[in-house]
Amino acid sequence: FENAKKEVDKLLADPKTKDKTETIMWKVYVYSALYADPTLSSKYPEASQEAYDALTKYAAIEPDLKKMKENGLDPLSNLYIVSFNRGKEFFTQKTYDKAYDYFLLSKKTSEFIGKNGLNSSGSYTIDTTVILYTAFSAQNAAKTAEAVANYKELADWKVADKEYIDNYKFLLNHYTAQGDKENFTKYLELSRQLYPADASLWNQYDMNFQSQNSSIAEMVSKYKQDDAAGKLTENDYVSYGENFATPDKSQADKLDSAAKSELKKTASDAFAKAFNTSKNGLYAFNAGVLQYNVFGELDDRYYGFRGESPALKAARTEV
Repeated sequence: FENAKKEVDKLLADPKTKDKTETIMWKVYVYSALYADPTLSSKYPEASQEAYDALTKYAAIEPDLKKMKENGLDPLSNLYIVSFNRGKEFFTQKTYDKAYDYFLLSKKTSEFIGKNGLNSSGSYTIDTTVILYTAFSAQNAAKTAEAVANYKELADWKVADKEYIDNYKFLLNHYTAQGDKENFTKYLELSRQLYPADASLWNQYDMNFQSQNSSIAEMVSKYKQDDAAGKLTENDYVSYGENFATPDKSQADKLDSAAKSELKKTASDAFAKAFNTSKNGLYAFNAGVLQYNVFGELDDRYYGFRGESPALKAARTEV
């Protein structure tokens, strides 16, 4: 193969032959073979990328891949299988940057095979295993954008096996942190569609997004609107109750005492309605505790207005 590389490189250096279809095709064959050979791949570390670049260039020149089909698809097997196996080796070693690079090359080759109808079915489908490993490696290597892109690809194909549920959780957490309502809503609805048995889980993600990306006033407004429309389930009421009972501190600090008291009443209302749907005593207890807290605050205010002046009497009457 090293002698073959010398011959190919001569052709590539000659202006008369460097752009010929056969020259580009043989570069794919020879460089992919160098990459696949364990004794030569370290000597020619750029062989894999050069082979893949030559492959895309060849496909642009000869879209029907006639000459490659006549000579066999070994280069594709080299780029796909060897890259995947090396990616798994580095993944096992927790060297995630290198694992990602190998899995990405395997993935791109898989896409080339599928889009050109070179797989056994003759039709294009994604390679879920390769994409999942690519996403995992990117996530573990702190390549967030790359991880998101790969998880989105699986989600957009509506891959819904049980072991893929974490993909959707990752996307929801990511878009919550980004405050990206459009994408969060898209993948939340897709999660609900593909995993209907986990409705309570998706409700929690929905509530988490709201609590991190909406003001308290906006959340209260949405609660009252959805409650009036009859849209809320037991879990929804509990989630709202918990969020209103323990609001984000940075937002709660901006509320005056009256607004804080009103928020506790709304939390109590949510827990009471959760109790009405299930008769779970814990919800009733929470509702009562919140009402008692409100009463305690009013009681303190009442006794703070001790005295017989008309103003103090009026203040007590208001309380």
